[in-house]
Amino acid sequence: MDCHFTEKSGQKSYDLAWFHNGKTGRAERGLEFSELAIIDVNYNTAYHLSSKQTPNQLDDDQTRMDVYLQHLRWLYTGEKKLLG
Repeated sequence: MDCHFTEKSGQKSYDLAWFHNGKTGRAERGLEFSELAIIDVNYNTAYHLSSKQTPNQLDDDQTRMDVYLQHLRWLYTGEKKLLG
């Protein structure tokens, strides 16, 4: 799992918020996506499984880590043939 930051300057993008940009090392306005992949060490490559946009509004007791774990649980319960 990895998170991907995308810069956005507009005002109407869905879930536009402040997220950490690893390239600059600071929080910036844009979009964030959590990405899941399976790694094949024999062929030295990764196969993309799923992308999910990180929401800008979280429940009161929810953290971004909870959102990432929900994405992982969703993939495990919905795609057991791949991960089970």
